[in-house]
Amino acid sequence: MRRPGGLPSPGAAREYLDGFEHVRGFGLDYYLNTAVDRILETMRIFPKLGPDDRILELAAQPYFMTALMLKHFPARLEVANEADFTEGEDGAFQLKHRDWDAPHRFAYEKFNIEFDEFPYADETYDVVVLCETIEHLAWDPVHTLHEANRILKPGGHFVVSTPNAFRLENFWKVLRGQNLYPPYSGWGWTARHNREFTPGELRQLFEANGYRVARMETHYEPGYDYAPWLKRAAGWLDRAGLAGNFLDVIHLSAQKTSPPRYSYPADMFADVHAYPRTGSAAVDMEDAEEAQLRRGWYPREVWPPAVRWTAREAMVALRWGGERTAKVRLYSGPAELDGNVVVTLRVAGVETAESLAPDTWATLELELPEADAETLELSIAVAQAWNPAEVAGATDTRELGVAVRRAWLE
Repeated sequence: MRRPGGLPSPGAAREYLDGFEHVRGFGLDYYLNTAVDRILETMRIFPKLGPDDRILELAAQPYFMTALMLKHFPARLEVANEADFTEGEDGAFQLKHRDWDAPHRFAYEKFNIEFDEFPYADETYDVVVLCETIEHLAWDPVHTLHEANRILKPGGHFVVSTPNAFRLENFWKVLRGQNLYPPYSGWGWTARHNREFTPGELRQLFEANGYRVARMETHYEPGYDYAPWLKRAAGWLDRAGLAGNFLDVIHLSAQKTSPPRYSYPADMFADVHAYPRTGSAAVDMEDAEEAQLRRGWYPREVWPPAVRWTAREAMVALRWGGERTAKVRLYSGPAELDGNVVVTLRVAGVETAESLAPDTWATLELELPEADAETLELSIAVAQAWNPAEVAGATDTRELGVAVRRAWLE
């Protein structure tokens, strides 16, 4: 494979894009003048591409990135759009350029990247692209990362650009007592920026969901509207290679390194137990997908092994595919406990209880009933919780049940 030839200057790119018929219209001429610089910076961090590689561009309209990729990248390009934000015929579009003898026609899929399963087979694409969109997602960007991972080939790249929440513009707003949150939009709840990210947050989010950050940069964006003197400073810092975490736009290329997950870093997501994502029939506390831990769990501890303490009762969701047995590997608690620990497993209306001596590792089992469900919620409950402060004189005042290593179906 080879990297395509040099990319054009912003001026040359604007002149080329201005030749497309579809750039005429409300807002598109403005977008043309403000978006080209960040599009080119994003294209510079693409992996090497060859003519047999496949690219999928999500949220492709208004097709400026599409048009530049068609000209400068040798790979096969496909596009997708949001179901309520499309152009041209239903599911089809054609790019017409004043210098072309014939238009470039392509079909596109329509779906919501935050809620829908992407309509593509596993391990189809070498690159998935998402520009200036992740900041508009209001509920679950992890689903977007999950589905992009699923359709990427092993070692494929997810290329993303998004405004930097740590940009100098926002610092200046805070210093002046201004609100740094984006304004409301009359075009709808996804038209505004619902959550901007810092570079560190994006790294954490991608690495928690099966990616390795291959390249991440921030750059000055001349199309942003803020104080001219601060823009001059940001431009100088960019040219000098300084202030790498504080410039306008984050450009990220993340390589797929493991299968798709639904992992929600706690400092970015509240009420994680409310996300209805159940991707696996097993939850290992070493790298548990947080969405499968419904309620009653304390933060992960590594002794080793990695465990999570339950409260008096905890619930874990497991993907059911006809398995006959639910199992839980757990630790009953310290030797100082006064008496045995009675642990009850419950699922789909059946239960089993077992009395364990303190300081015991055990694997409890429960035979599963027939069920008409894709997800089973397994309850792990103790008859009597215990308090470390009372039992061992510690400062820890949590009400604890048992320490769970793993829960699974087989």
